[in-house]
Amino acid sequence: MSRTAGLFTRAESRRRAGKLVLGLLSDLPRKNCWTIAEWAADRTPDGMQHLRGRAKWDADQVRDEVGDYVVEHLHDDKAVLVVDETGDVKKGTDTVGVRDSVGDLVGVVTAVAGGGWLIGGGAGSRRSGDAGVADRRQRRYGSRMDQDERLLHSSSFGAAAVAYAEHRPNYAQAAVRWALEPASGPRVLDLGAGTGKLSATLVALGAEVVAVEPDSAMLTQLRRSLPTVRALPGSAEAIPLPDASVDAVLAGNAMHWFDMAVAGPEIARVLAPGGILAGLWNVMDDDVEWVSELARVSGSAAIGPRDTPTSWRAETADLHIPTTGVPARFGSPEQEMFPHGQRRTADTLVATLATRAGVLVMPEQEQEATLGRIRAFLAGRPETARGEFTLPMQTGVLRVRRL
Repeated sequence: MSRTAGLFTRAESRRRAGKLVLGLLSDLPRKNCWTIAEWAADRTPDGMQHLRGRAKWDADQVRDEVGDYVVEHLHDDKAVLVVDETGDVKKGTDTVGVRDSVGDLVGVVTAVAGGGWLIGGGAGSRRSGDAGVADRRQRRYGSRMDQDERLLHSSSFGAAAVAYAEHRPNYAQAAVRWALEPASGPRVLDLGAGTGKLSATLVALGAEVVAVEPDSAMLTQLRRSLPTVRALPGSAEAIPLPDASVDAVLAGNAMHWFDMAVAGPEIARVLAPGGILAGLWNVMDDDVEWVSELARVSGSAAIGPRDTPTSWRAETADLHIPTTGVPARFGSPEQEMFPHGQRRTADTLVATLATRAGVLVMPEQEQEATLGRIRAFLAGRPETARGEFTLPMQTGVLRVRRL
């Protein structure tokens, strides 16, 4: 840790990073913020989640220092180390989360689809003769969760479909208009449509909507609330539509779940030439003091880095790019934010946060503790303690055009 200590601006972040590293090197059977925090004798995982989600530190420089350290100690210019946060050994080409298809290191594991770092000591590395570190796109999911956790999170919503339909916000109409602005026609696919929050806005704007959703419980809620919308079972990786059948594909709070190595070509297939792909995210406006404090109290399982404007742009800027060597199917991204809000009470805001994937997958005791902490915070704030209030939000849009 002495090599990286100066890269953390706060002493607490340095100490927390040290605990995280020791936890990753421990013999814990499964390693994540919850288990490492418990192992480190922290009362809650909030500190670990804050370090990964909101703390200020030079992640790229820390990565490079770790890479240099590893290469200095490998003593083999052909060695490759694959590091990820799960604690699972990555070896060969068949381990979950590892693919062998890109890069210049022939005959070794050369891509980390599940995330992590690829560090090589030989001339095939990105920096000749030095530590080669996988492109950020290859690390994208590993810097947040392993593949198993990602699948668990993405499939967690069905059990809360009714609450999701009741409590999740719709999308700012100005944001949806901007997303569709370059589209050549009115045919729109709502991909990963959930219970139809985005579809409802699209219908209100006069679009010809078809919705595709993989979860049967969510699809049932969508069909119930929007009976005139054509709603089909399917996913971003297997879209049940013909070639060139839509002018735009929109995804509301869903694009981060897509495996773009598979979904990218599939989305491009159903889009007309020059068609638009846009991801939309409703985020809480942490420029407002009480919202920023709510994010801190809630922890990143409930309000993560992608859920606030402070880090939304960086978190979503490359989500349209495949994480492997598959050619990109879309052009340069554009990002915009649009004012939004949702009428809530303390109880209904707690209910909204309870539908977040990170909360849904918590063990019951931890979920109750998290929601209890949020409820106590809201009861103690003058902005939220009595009756209805407007939750300050923004809708962020990532827009790209099919090449």
